[in-house]
Amino acid sequence: MLYELSVIDNQRLTIEFTKKSDITSFIRWNFYSRILHSLTPQEEDGLWKNGKRLNVEIRGWPRNPNWVRISDLILQSNQLPKGWLSENLEQYSIDLKYGIQNAISRVEENGVKYSIFQIGNHNEDWIEYKFQSASREVAALCILYDLKPHPRNNIELWLQPSDYPQISNSPHKNWPKGVTANKRYFGDPSKAVESLEKMGWPRHGSDKTSNVSKGVFLGSSQEFYQLTKKEQQIKHMRIRKDIPKKWRIAILERDNFTCLYCGRKHSKSDMNPKTGKHPLLDPDHRIPVNVKTDDSNDSNFLQNLMTLCSTCNQRKREITKKFQQNDEHDWDNEEWAYPDRIDFLERRILSLVQIYAEKESCSIDEAIAALVSNDSKL
Repeated sequence: MLYELSVIDNQRLTIEFTKKSDITSFIRWNFYSRILHSLTPQEEDGLWKNGKRLNVEIRGWPRNPNWVRISDLILQSNQLPKGWLSENLEQYSIDLKYGIQNAISRVEENGVKYSIFQIGNHNEDWIEYKFQSASREVAALCILYDLKPHPRNNIELWLQPSDYPQISNSPHKNWPKGVTANKRYFGDPSKAVESLEKMGWPRHGSDKTSNVSKGVFLGSSQEFYQLTKKEQQIKHMRIRKDIPKKWRIAILERDNFTCLYCGRKHSKSDMNPKTGKHPLLDPDHRIPVNVKTDDSNDSNFLQNLMTLCSTCNQRKREITKKFQQNDEHDWDNEEWAYPDRIDFLERRILSLVQIYAEKESCSIDEAIAALVSNDSKL
């Protein structure tokens, strides 16, 4: 049993969880639902404050009850409106069970775990969503659910201390100490929108359902983000599978703990043998996951992954963004995807030879001889 729901004095509810991670997940989903129905961004300062926004909710987390965390494992509701328990408790219990079983506990399909949730209300149809990751992506969906353009400031989710979710086991570390000043929930809102795009709201191509534009908010130029449809396009969902320890070690060893872009070699001894993780190197998908769903398995992971250092990995991410806008881009012949391909290596070597020959005013043959003898100044 993940939780136990109880009634106190016919006025309040409590939920007691068995694990801290489950209560943290519950509070986070409750917060996402509040973004839909009970938090509104203010034009004058950009803060999200209490105020009715949309007439929808994430199923399992309606406007009432409103939850307060009273210990590491227990939540207590506000005093519920008169008659709420007799009229709504049965349906709420059903919705709560659905939300916790599908969103918090997650559902596994073909070796991948998903959070499945619904947005809507009991007076109209619910829309179902399936997210591989359920953090910033869900928050971004809830912010953009009104299909209106929102500035970067809105996506950062600036909140007053009283509205900050009482979560634990997270980077915010605000429980039980608490947040004491206005604080933003996300530090990089563009990543939140990019993560949402990978869940089925493409930004490019004939099926695009999300837009990015420029505008002015609070006197500064900002990017504005907008969805054009609430419905998720599963066919455009980009799945990223976890890279198992044995794959990580195999990739790093194959590439001799060397970044295939910059050529810097790092120490094997820095790798954690228990996890296969290296502090300076990582297996990287040759073709970005938001271009092509990760289909790696034991038979093809060596072809799909390569070793990059963290700096080159970030460079690749920025450089390939423009290619990701083109559905017709030929990734199979892209040097950024296959830097270790023989013809690409030959081309880079020839380029170095030509640079050396021009600098030293010598012939190509002389440049090759200097490079082979390691007598060059390159």
